Amino acid sequence: MIAIPIREILRVFGFSGPVFVYSGAMDPLYLGIDTGGTKTEVNLITHSQDSDFSTYRILDKRRIPTERRSGLDGFLRELKNLTLEILTSAGVSMKNLQGMGIGLPGSIHPGQQRMVQGRIPFFKGIDLNQVFRTSLEFSGPLVFENDANCFALAEAYFGLYRDWE
Repeated sequence: MIAIPIREILRVFGFSGPVFVYSGAMDPLYLGIDTGGTKTEVNLITHSQDSDFSTYRILDKRRIPTERRSGLDGFLRELKNLTLEILTSAGVSMKNLQGMGIGLPGSIHPGQQRMVQGRIPFFKGIDLNQVFRTSLEFSGPLVFENDANCFALAEAYFGLYRDWE
């Protein structure tokens, strides 16, 4: 199943404003955040399940350069603005999210949820769970992982060779 948001169709005809409004009240929503050394991307994802298969769809995604010069506070401010922009465009809020996954460019200690080593110095050693939860005002499930591991998992589950053994 391929889903093309109406905004993509409208862009082909020259319209560039946000037009997508989420209407799948029964499908859970998730936010996926991919922060790398140069860009940060936020994806609004829905998951539907029927008796035969499970479907994940990216409803919307936005990308900005990773703000490193302004430190942690500047980065979090930009991330919150981008997150609110994507949620507002879809007509939902943080309360509608079932969970959030965040990929970061570094080694994450699984028990402590702290970056042990990484490409963005201001992430090292901080309590990622507390910092992101507070900054984004999110109280649901929150998972952190190395961005390359996230890429490998996404490719294995959803990529071209997902059905190969």
